[in-house]
Amino acid sequence: MSYYRKRPLVIEAVRLTETRAVKTLEGDMTGNPGDWLITGVRDEQYPCSADTFRKSYEHVEGNRYRKRPIIVEAIPLIHRTSIETGSGTLVGQPGDWLVHGINGSQYPCASDIFGKTHEPVDGPFDLASSPS
Repeated sequence: MSYYRKRPLVIEAVRLTETRAVKTLEGDMTGNPGDWLITGVRDEQYPCSADTFRKSYEHVEGNRYRKRPIIVEAIPLIHRTSIETGSGTLVGQPGDWLVHGINGSQYPCASDIFGKTHEPVDGPFDLASSPS
């Protein structure tokens, strides 16, 4: 597995006040009160738990937040892969990336989005001590 740094991109996010079904690029998810609804680089939306959001983003202004430069591990997918998350089942397609993020999370990421939001770094890293 290779190491990547999440680029410090600015996104928009709002805190959810009620349960909300969200159709993501990778599948249907559920955002719960207190979670954040993020609008990504392709105007795609996805929910993010409050704990993960706090560790991953810093406030810029208004509803704009900057991604912290967190180190993750990732591998390109060669087969269709389903991943169970706390918010729903996500499906990665061949050519997508499987990202191992903070708090032990795993999620697929479309190849074009991965290329815009991650950059390779030399490892190895102790991911437990990665900025969070």
